Amino acid sequence: MRLLNLTAAAALSFPVLGFAQEAKKPISNDDLNDTNNPLNPAITLNLHNFYIPDLGGPFERDANAFFLRGLFPFLIGDTPNLVRFSIPFITEPTLLDHGHTTGWGDLVVFDIAVFEQDGWAWGLGPVLGAPTASEDRFGNGKWTAGVAGGLVVPTNWGLAGGLATYQKSFAGDDDRKDVQSLEFQPIIFYNLDAGFYLQSTASMFFNLESETWSVPVGLGLGKMWHLNEDIKMNAFIEPQYTVASSGSGPDWRIFAGVNFSYSLEKFIKNRSH
Repeated sequence: MRLLNLTAAAALSFPVLGFAQEAKKPISNDDLNDTNNPLNPAITLNLHNFYIPDLGGPFERDANAFFLRGLFPFLIGDTPNLVRFSIPFITEPTLLDHGHTTGWGDLVVFDIAVFEQDGWAWGLGPVLGAPTASEDRFGNGKWTAGVAGGLVVPTNWGLAGGLATYQKSFAGDDDRKDVQSLEFQPIIFYNLDAGFYLQSTASMFFNLESETWSVPVGLGLGKMWHLNEDIKMNAFIEPQYTVASSGSGPDWRIFAGVNFSYSLEKFIKNRSH
């Protein structure tokens, strides 16, 4: 809960920092597309939070997952690569004392090579998961490996596309269940005036071992600011509802966050030529 409050407070306070810069530099559709494009070669810091009002099942209480995510682009030959890490800090209810417990989850890292084709981009690369959870309940207890891919099509009105990851366990605690999962995230951003945008980014998750799955949909509102000539910031909130599922899970979750990005697109294009 405190993590959610901190994220919300940051999202509400950052606009004050951006007003002066916004007056100096208007926000274009290209600016919005760049800051929302997951395949854009930019040094990125993401502070993302999922708040679940009711976890469902035997708990019937709230839960929270704060994700620290970062992305760093680099070149292999003439090909841009994006290395991204993601690690959650999780708050879950407990059955015995009707309270909550917190801890770190598993670290996931991937490297996507990005290719541009006539204005749109696609990428593909390996993904690795490490069993870094501070408690068994917060992680799989397994090393996982797989593949990550993405497709993004920028347009005059915004951008559309999707991201997907497949992971399968190959080592770890023998007493823990094997892992085989598929996650697909359709993304749609619709640009509005004055740096505002609408977004829909809910991720579908399929557990191929237990044959359970969840399909949520979401609709949210975001806003972008220029903090200076090179650094962009955007904040957003997106309620998401599970429209179909197999197995137990929450109906509602609220996705909110703040992103900072420093684009290296010009540098990478100059180096590649």
